[in-house]
Amino acid sequence: MERTPLVSIQCTVYNHEPYLRQCLDGFVMQQTNFPFEAIVHDDASTDGSAAIIREYAEKYPDIIKPIYETENQCSKHDGSLNRIMNEAMHPASKYVALCEGDDYWTDPNKLQKQVDVLEKHPDCTIALCKVNTVSKSGELLPGTIPSYETICNPGIVTLDEYMMEEYYYARWAFHTSTYLFRKECMSTNKELRETVFKRFPYGDQPLIHSCLLQGNAYYIPEVVSCYRVLSGGFTSNYKSDPNKEINFHKQVIDALGDLNEFTKGKYSIHMRRRVDVSRYEILKLRYKHNLMGTTERFKFLFFSLWNVRSSFSSFKLSFAEFLTCLYPQWYDMYSKLFKKK
Repeated sequence: MERTPLVSIQCTVYNHEPYLRQCLDGFVMQQTNFPFEAIVHDDASTDGSAAIIREYAEKYPDIIKPIYETENQCSKHDGSLNRIMNEAMHPASKYVALCEGDDYWTDPNKLQKQVDVLEKHPDCTIALCKVNTVSKSGELLPGTIPSYETICNPGIVTLDEYMMEEYYYARWAFHTSTYLFRKECMSTNKELRETVFKRFPYGDQPLIHSCLLQGNAYYIPEVVSCYRVLSGGFTSNYKSDPNKEINFHKQVIDALGDLNEFTKGKYSIHMRRRVDVSRYEILKLRYKHNLMGTTERFKFLFFSLWNVRSSFSSFKLSFAEFLTCLYPQWYDMYSKLFKKK
């Protein structure tokens, strides 16, 4: 007899063979007092990802629900990937959790803790936790998401607090591998993705905005997962080419303009600071990759670098970056000297 899952996990996979077992193990090890399912979507991988998914689907048929594509859906950029994933979920599931195939969960009680919180707090639409960062090879890296500096306290997190953390301080507030949200938020997210958020270059911020526009978040300050840095995902792709990275930051600037208009300027100070971060990154990329003329390079070093950076950082850090721009060979020495503790 089929059990109705309370939680549907969405896992997108593309050429994640080296990491996929660790990801799937994180699903099947979950200890819950409710049934759950994992929709694992292989987007026409060219490595052995599909074979691994088949192995787990055969071994854990009550949990792993596979989808195998013969044509890559993500590259179509027409929303087909999201439609396929959403239609594959059990229609009666109440919550949705996310984890991409190169990331993985480390806490066997992750789902139970988050469901318990949302069941207890009907005013909250999403439960969030802390994540460690690891290298491609799995080595633990310094820092967590959110960082130790976060203004988001354990418990209730409001839209205002999230806006402050994500935009005013320009810190990555929460990672998608910790998201567990109410399924009804997906309809709002779909509507807003087609209007307000259509220029966002990534999907996690529109999703968390959609949740926070309908209620609060609940933050459990425990590490429950690992985010694998630069393993071939979205961030790796745009950082592989300076022109792609510049275009990414331009999209961020446009997207924040749309969001600022939608929120009627309530968070305009936050948005301006985050926009300046992207403006600054564009300037640095153009300088570093010789995409500036001589006059513009001089202006960058002795005016733009200081003027734009001053809106969101300190003199000390601007001076450090000035020296690393002027003398690239000193980068390692100065990055260590001015590294945050």
